[in-house]
Amino acid sequence: MKDSYSDTGRPSIDPELLLRMLLVGYLYGVTSERKLVDELRMHLAWRWFTGLGFDQEIPAPHYVFQEPAWTISGIESVSRAL
Repeated sequence: MKDSYSDTGRPSIDPELLLRMLLVGYLYGVTSERKLVDELRMHLAWRWFTGLGFDQEIPAPHYVFQEPAWTISGIESVSRAL
C-alpha cells in the first residue's frame, strides 16, 4: 500500500497504524493526541499492538490528528442544513 502514497506534502501514515493508535487511546482513556504519542513511546505492549518496531518512529501528533479547516466548516454547514 505504501507504493500509492505521495512523496509530496505531509508524510503519509498507514491507515491501519492510525486506527490501531486510536483504538489503544480509546481503550485506555487517553484524551490527548500528544499524550497518546508520548504513551506509545513508553509502552512496549502498545507498540507491539500497533505494529511499530523499536527502531520505527511514531508519527508526530500534528501530522496524524490535524483536521483541515474545510472539513470542520463543511460538517458545520451540513449539520445546519439538516
